[in-house]
Amino acid sequence: MKLKFILLFIINARIKILPELRGVISDEASTLTTMQHKDFSMKRIFSLLAAAGIMFGVAGNARAVDFKVSGQFEFGFEYARNMYNVDWGKQGSSEDGFSALQRLTIKFEAIANENLRGVFVARAGDPNFWGYQGDGIGADSGGGIGTQGVNIGTREAYLDWKPTANSSVQMGLQEIALPGAVSGSPVMDTRVAGITASYTFNDNVALSAFWYRPSNGGDGPGSPRFSKWDMFGLVLPLTFEGVSVTPWGVYSQMGRNATETDTFFTPGSWQDLGAAGQKIKPWWVGVAFELTMFDPFVFTMDAIYSGAKGDGDWADGFNRAAWNSQFADSDFDSRGWLIAAKLQYKMDHFTPGIIAWYGSGDEIENGKRKLRRLNTIEPSFQATSFGFDGSYSLSERSCNVGLSPEGTWGVGLLAEDISFVENLTHHVRFMYYQGTNEYKEGVNYGGHALAGLDGSLMPGNSLYLTDKDWALEVNVDTIYQIMENLSMALELGYMYVDCKNSGDYYRNAGTGEDFFEKNAYKLGLYFIYDF
Repeated sequence: MKLKFILLFIINARIKILPELRGVISDEASTLTTMQHKDFSMKRIFSLLAAAGIMFGVAGNARAVDFKVSGQFEFGFEYARNMYNVDWGKQGSSEDGFSALQRLTIKFEAIANENLRGVFVARAGDPNFWGYQGDGIGADSGGGIGTQGVNIGTREAYLDWKPTANSSVQMGLQEIALPGAVSGSPVMDTRVAGITASYTFNDNVALSAFWYRPSNGGDGPGSPRFSKWDMFGLVLPLTFEGVSVTPWGVYSQMGRNATETDTFFTPGSWQDLGAAGQKIKPWWVGVAFELTMFDPFVFTMDAIYSGAKGDGDWADGFNRAAWNSQFADSDFDSRGWLIAAKLQYKMDHFTPGIIAWYGSGDEIENGKRKLRRLNTIEPSFQATSFGFDGSYSLSERSCNVGLSPEGTWGVGLLAEDISFVENLTHHVRFMYYQGTNEYKEGVNYGGHALAGLDGSLMPGNSLYLTDKDWALEVNVDTIYQIMENLSMALELGYMYVDCKNSGDYYRNAGTGEDFFEKNAYKLGLYFIYDF
């Protein structure tokens, strides 16, 4: 009987011990009290004592951690023609219009308490095209028969903790977006490794400071020096009744041996050119503004100025001849600006609005470009669902103008959040764009910036529009909430682009045929399950 009471005391005192183990020991203790025969097994006693020791060890070392899983299944069925306003047949290639594809994004959170958690986000397929196996390795592999693709990638992995009640720190690979009040960030919205520290002074004032490392040529013995790209920044959200103002600034430095500068899009056609040999220092200052005090009128605005200055000689291995064919032969020097604004009137079943922006453009001097566009790093301007990045698309069959409106001005009429039937919403947009990059006869920079330095086509870049080029875009998008957590989106997009010197820029080297196509179309049907 004494053994029974000792074990029960241990079990009840250590509440955090696994219930299964506690149940086993309780059952064994009860069994001892009913045993009347004298050949009581010493083996059973030893097993009980061993279980008690394990119980103490588990209770002493375990920590209560809650795991939370969330994510998103996405499926897309897309048809597009003349993407990037290219007739791919005349260009000498081909275009398969229809795609069926999917991807899974899953997020794991290890939550110790309200002040500490670890976050890991992975994605399977980026995306998986149905029927496409590839070589079995890569983000888009594994969609073919057998499904043996190595296609799971890390998107985020960071520690999120609060040193005090008013402060927080995120450390690791995290998702970040520089402020953008109108339609997302026209400068940077991506994932990057670094540290973000935030402090809330009161209900009106907060501050975030960060250090990010977008690229790194290597660490340790044998790694090249000066091959890193570091960013430092401050964001100061000021929030008051009916108005919020967020000034922000970023300073960064690319080492002269940095080789990942192709993600810095100002030069337009940099693609893995290798080390530039110059120390380049890109920087940004901006303010995001939102006015809601005159509700139902809502006004938002972004104003951004940027620059990037090089210091040093171009590297010997840098493709200088190709560079000189397009840009001024000097230290790298870029600067540009963008102002965007949107005014909406929120009604019960309909939100009409107008959006407009103006971005500075490149200038021509002695037959070469001077970079005068806004500097960007993987931006996400979401004003439209075909020309820009506001689509549910899982592939590159959107962003026909680009990820950012730099080098253009535009105006659009919006009819959004149209809803007269429960769970059914429509968005209609009419947009006009024109380039702000200077046009001169004989300088063939109009049209699409998908031409590499060797003249090859590289889909995925943006339209490079001069001040003689213009475009029209129409979106008709419908979102239906099928059931809780499951929605369907139907996107219809059309774009007409008039490019003044397309015959020079878009010409098949073999046939001499102009392959620029003024009309581009997209139809997308998407299913999204959020869990």
